[in-house]
Amino acid sequence: MAFLRDNEEIRIKKSLVSFLKKKFHGKVTCNKEVFPNFAPNYHVKQGNNKQRIVIFRNPPTIPEIYLNEIKLAITNGIGVYIAVYNHEYQKLLKDFLSKCETLSIGVLQYGTGQSKFSRILPSITDYPPPDKIEEGLIKVFISSKLWISEREAARQKIIRLRHQQICVERLTTPEKIEEECIKWVEESQYCIGIITPAYSKLVDKEIRHAIKTKPKRTLVYIRADCFVDPEPKLSQLIKYIKQEATFEKFDTYKKVGDLIKKQLPETIGKNSK
Repeated sequence: MAFLRDNEEIRIKKSLVSFLKKKFHGKVTCNKEVFPNFAPNYHVKQGNNKQRIVIFRNPPTIPEIYLNEIKLAITNGIGVYIAVYNHEYQKLLKDFLSKCETLSIGVLQYGTGQSKFSRILPSITDYPPPDKIEEGLIKVFISSKLWISEREAARQKIIRLRHQQICVERLTTPEKIEEECIKWVEESQYCIGIITPAYSKLVDKEIRHAIKTKPKRTLVYIRADCFVDPEPKLSQLIKYIKQEATFEKFDTYKKVGDLIKKQLPETIGKNSK
């Protein structure tokens, strides 16, 4: 658990304000009352009147006392973000991210390595536009935790290779997401699995199903830090992959893109003869 001294928190909050101005190109106001008795740490307003509110929390927790106001803000089209300092994939942080994703709350995280904030989970109001499915292209399903940089790197490489990227969160959201994901695994000609310490039961199921149904057409990439004291379920998934498939280790999202650029055309070539 990473706690902050007062002077450290002041410095990090200054960095947060700079990030908000640069990221959203808007006016940042501190402690502005958005609803009666609800004044989040920061309010961001753009020239087009689009609004976002940001709550700073360390350790990373959702302010349950303001949950109704947060839901009301989202209902009214206001993007909601929680800014956090903790950078390690501790269980607390993973549980926090999972809950934020369920509630459509975005997360901004201060990285100790780069000493600046980044957006690791978008608020629902900042979700990217949906992907268009073009028939006639080779469909490549991407299985990974949502919104991580490695996922977007894979998506961009697939687009540049002129294939059809399949990211379920960028398609029409179905009521039963798990069934929809498995359906797309089966309908796609190729699958890419990207595993990071941010373990997900759905990613586990997708990758196992892809390896089982199309073992020669599934590429798996595992981030190097997954092998350092992984949680039991993640350890079991890695063990399964070692037994049933081949995989590549990577350390950065750029490396994932480079591997896909080289290996996906090779895999398609071998399976199209």
